Amino acid sequence: MRFALAPLTLQDLASVSYEDLDSFMVEQRWRTELSFAQRRITPRLDKSKVDIKGWRVSHEKGTGSTRDRIQKSFYFASHDGFEGATRNAHQYRDELELEQGLVSWRLRPVAALENAFCVHGITLQCSPGRQPFWLYREGSKRITCSISRYGLRGAYMEVARAIAPVGNDAPLPLLTADEIESLVTAGLVTQEMLEAEEMNTQMWVRNYLLGVRNKSRKAA
Repeated sequence: MRFALAPLTLQDLASVSYEDLDSFMVEQRWRTELSFAQRRITPRLDKSKVDIKGWRVSHEKGTGSTRDRIQKSFYFASHDGFEGATRNAHQYRDELELEQGLVSWRLRPVAALENAFCVHGITLQCSPGRQPFWLYREGSKRITCSISRYGLRGAYMEVARAIAPVGNDAPLPLLTADEIESLVTAGLVTQEMLEAEEMNTQMWVRNYLLGVRNKSRKAA
């Protein structure tokens, strides 16, 4: 019988702060303490387009015809000035992330919460008629590596080390059922290999979270 771990929840990640994260785990646009603190929050300008009159919290979910934008504004004039509007905007943003199942340091939902601790921007590409490969794409930068040539972990590490100081035991993203089927059908991996990588990722992340909690206890 295969050993299974309980799924992570957002509550398990609640103790993780910006300082606890490696920068490569964080959304590219939020890799400073200030930008992370203001994530999903943008200024609302007055009619002159010069002075800020408040904040807008926004989150866009879905794509194409299913795309939906959630947004709410907090004006200085109606929220007890700058401090009140800022406080209320941050509180609403935090509640929105929890409601939408968002990891605070990722722009969009992740397929599995463990994936929020993997190198941001690396995805598995599975297209009909083409062998699966790992891809990193951020702006104009694009890095790929063939799984058929380097293996599942080897190809991932080739891409990851080109953009981040990761260790040999770096976790691979947990894959969807469709991604797993593509890899197995292509004959690139076995189910046993995938299960071993999945367990490695799950244990790596749980040990990471344990380290964060232990650090917090010592600081207290």
